[in-house]
Amino acid sequence: MRRPGRLGEVLAILSPLVASAVAIGSARMLVDYPQFIPGILTKHQVLFLSRWFANEWNWLWITLAFCGASVAARMIGTALGRPRASARIGIGWANAWWLLPVAVQCLSLLALASETNLVPVIVLVVPAAWILGVAGWLAGHWQVAVPEALTDRPKLSFGIVAIAVLVYVGLFSTLSILQYRALHVPHGDTGMYEEHLWNTLQGKGFRSQLDDGRLFLGEHIQFVHLVLLPVYWLAPSLETLNVLQSLALGIGAIPVYWVGRRLGLSGRAAGTLAVAYLLYFPLQYLNLEASWKTFRPTTFGIPLVLFALAALESHRLWLMIALLGLALTAKEEYALVAAALGVYLSCRRGRGPRGRLEIPIGIGLFLASLLFLWLTLSVLIPYFRAGAAPHYTPYFKGLGESTSEQIRTVLTQPLLVLRRVTSLDDWQFLLWMLLPLGFVPLTSPGRFLVAAPIFGYLMLGDLESLTQPWFHFHAPLVPLLWWATVGGVVNLRCCRVPEHLARWICCLALLTGVAYGRSPLSVAFWDPARAMPRRFDPPLVLFEPRGAYWKDLYVPGERSRAFEHAFAHIEPDERVAATDYVRSRFTHHRAAHDYPTLRGHVTIDDIDVIVLDKTEGWWGRGDENPDRELLQVMRDQSVPGEGTIGVRGRPFRIVHHDPFFLVVRRDRTVNGERH
Repeated sequence: MRRPGRLGEVLAILSPLVASAVAIGSARMLVDYPQFIPGILTKHQVLFLSRWFANEWNWLWITLAFCGASVAARMIGTALGRPRASARIGIGWANAWWLLPVAVQCLSLLALASETNLVPVIVLVVPAAWILGVAGWLAGHWQVAVPEALTDRPKLSFGIVAIAVLVYVGLFSTLSILQYRALHVPHGDTGMYEEHLWNTLQGKGFRSQLDDGRLFLGEHIQFVHLVLLPVYWLAPSLETLNVLQSLALGIGAIPVYWVGRRLGLSGRAAGTLAVAYLLYFPLQYLNLEASWKTFRPTTFGIPLVLFALAALESHRLWLMIALLGLALTAKEEYALVAAALGVYLSCRRGRGPRGRLEIPIGIGLFLASLLFLWLTLSVLIPYFRAGAAPHYTPYFKGLGESTSEQIRTVLTQPLLVLRRVTSLDDWQFLLWMLLPLGFVPLTSPGRFLVAAPIFGYLMLGDLESLTQPWFHFHAPLVPLLWWATVGGVVNLRCCRVPEHLARWICCLALLTGVAYGRSPLSVAFWDPARAMPRRFDPPLVLFEPRGAYWKDLYVPGERSRAFEHAFAHIEPDERVAATDYVRSRFTHHRAAHDYPTLRGHVTIDDIDVIVLDKTEGWWGRGDENPDRELLQVMRDQSVPGEGTIGVRGRPFRIVHHDPFFLVVRRDRTVNGERH
């Protein structure tokens, strides 16, 4: 017991200087080998760092910063009641974490020098080592500065979790609303869900105009957002749905806390994990996707599954089944979650009368979930699609042309499946999902294997975005991984104090959020180099819906103000065809259609007004667009806001034309027509 203490004393004296030297050396190595830092720093930032580190005086500031952080943590800790010897030892071990990134980078340089083909692996490992090391350093200083006795109050811990939930909900609700008001939210896969609710209230059925006139159930058996109708009826807007989604995702922190307490963690450890859940960057991308979508009903399955898992750990099995049944309405893929949980229930050894019920309930849950999935893929969706296969069948075309053929391939060709789930992209996906959790879910193998079917079908797909946490496909993984994380912290109690491990996970979630996340804590949020791409298409300057820089994405600009003038020319009883990023603004009109692609159930005679967003460069304006006269008027800045043009054989009159928008209305006075 005395040797670690003496070693800690020595480390406490030398570690600030050693840590600063290690940090400087590691940073210089990263600057010299920028291929090790993909996705974290831009080329502009790497150039800035290389110039910054060329000045030796800046090394002194880094050394002083490390020494100052260690001294400050020790002073705060001792002032709050921590023994001085304990504080010194804690600081020593905290600074020792810096040895991890430099060791990994030295090994990576040796691998490069040996000319082995390990560069792709190095690119994954080096940033992960940096994040793991810095998180350990932060967690160690946190432990020293905040004595455990100060926060060892369950009510205080739950209060901190509640405040964190409110901050999360308020922040992401505000960002999604600002993004909507800046005209940076598409109708496809976001605004269309509001159209479902609006059309339902208006008696038009559970559909949007993107569904080719049929019910939305031909796309997914997904109708959980109908539960939001009472609130939406009071405030019918996409902004309302964005706030409710942020609330649902934020509330997920509460069952994370409950699961921790039920499994025996202290209020402090459970509360720290609940806060880490809110910092988890794959969760944040479900609020604000990289593709600028801000609402998807599948996200409502996350709190439902988390509450179901909390009910499972409390042995309230019937409540768990009811919550899983509700989760199935968020998207059919949650049937895989329920089926895997059924297997887990059947295999774990429950105690008491309730424990003996787990085997039959687990078997029944497994069979019922598979039956639901089969009915969805083979009967329900084809029925609502007039016999066609689900629209996502081509996502897995490497396994076969039909759903049945794809399932047969998975069951009969294990080597093919193994090759498809062990590619470098798949390993990178695992790293992105598990690094913020410190790989702790792996120490609870039973719980982690419940996520295996979701990981499996995502990795088997051909669509690149299936294995990228910047979109929405990973949503069912989030509750399962956090459940396994809490279980892993409990399992590691024999070799690590749970409170220390929870702090480390929280710091990991924070740092990965800084490197990859979407919140104001992230690099991308403040970095002008992450601005939306723009290109010159004479005489227009077009933007593409990508980027995360706050001034571009969340601040309404001249384009938003110009749209208010264009919008004033359109009456509520008119049928509008508009480009994607303004089309959601016409959901409450008589009808809102897509432009330039008119769906099969729509003709030009069903359109009263066409609205073109001239500077949004995503919609088709190439040779495939038949409206050449309309496109010519759009490009000609000298054309006045009046006159008549032909669009697909019908006369339209220009009613508004400015540098951002072109609005044309069907001229019913031609050929004896009347509006």
